[in-house]
Amino acid sequence: MRRPAERRAQVRRVRDLMRSNILHGAYPDSKLPPEHELMARYDAPRAVVRDALALLRHDGLVDRVQGYGTYALQPPGAHDLYDIHGVGHTPGTGFWQSVTRTQVISLHIVDTPDAVAGLMPGSGERCVQLDYLAYQGDEAVAVATNHFRLPRCAAVVDQPIRTDFYELVNRAGIEVGATRFFIGAGMADPHLAATFQVPENTPVVNLEQVIYALDGEAIDVAFIWMRADRVLLESFVAGPGYAGPVGGR
Repeated sequence: MRRPAERRAQVRRVRDLMRSNILHGAYPDSKLPPEHELMARYDAPRAVVRDALALLRHDGLVDRVQGYGTYALQPPGAHDLYDIHGVGHTPGTGFWQSVTRTQVISLHIVDTPDAVAGLMPGSGERCVQLDYLAYQGDEAVAVATNHFRLPRCAAVVDQPIRTDFYELVNRAGIEVGATRFFIGAGMADPHLAATFQVPENTPVVNLEQVIYALDGEAIDVAFIWMRADRVLLESFVAGPGYAGPVGGR
C-alpha cells in the first residue's frame, strides 16, 4: 500500500502531465481520453486519475459533461515574459494583444506611498496614481495600480489608456529603458474575488514592477494582480552555442 506522501506525489505528477497536455493543445477536439486510457498511460490507479482530474477542474482547466466525458476548457494564453517587461514593446502585441478593453478605476495625483518611494528613489512627495482593469472579452483578467513619477510623467494624466498600457506610456513621451519584476502567487481574497467576479481562493499571480527610463531613473512602480487561470507566463533563455530546438512542441 502506498504511503500518503507517495500517493500525493503520484496525483501531482499525473495532474502536471495532463495539465501540460492541455496547455499545449495535445488533446484532439479538446476531449480527454477515458479514465481507463489515462490509467494505462500514466500507470496509475483509478483513484489517482480521478483526484488529478478533480484538481484540474478546480483550476478551471477541464469540465465533465454527462454522456460526453471530460474535456479541456480554453487554456490560458501563453505570453512571453520578455514582452510583458515592455522594453522595445510593439503596441498591440504579446499580452496586450489579448486585451479587448481597459477600464480606469481611478486616476489621481496623490501623496507618494512609502513603499513606492522606497522603489522609486527621489520621487518627491506626490505621484500620479492610476488604477485600471484589463479585460479579455467580458472577463477582467488583470488589475493594476501604477505610481508615476512627477513631474517627469505628468503627461499620463491627459492620455487615455486604451487596450495597451505601454502604448499609453509611449504616447506620454516616456521611453522604457528597463523594467524589473518581482513575481509571486496567491489566492484571491474577498476584494480580488469581487474585482474579478470569481470565487474566493481562485489562484492569482502577483507582479510588482518597477519601470526605469533610459537614464536609469525609476519612473513607475506598479502592483499588478492577474488571474492565474487566464494568463500563462512564458520565459526562454538560451546560452552560448545553443543550436535551437529539435522536434517537440
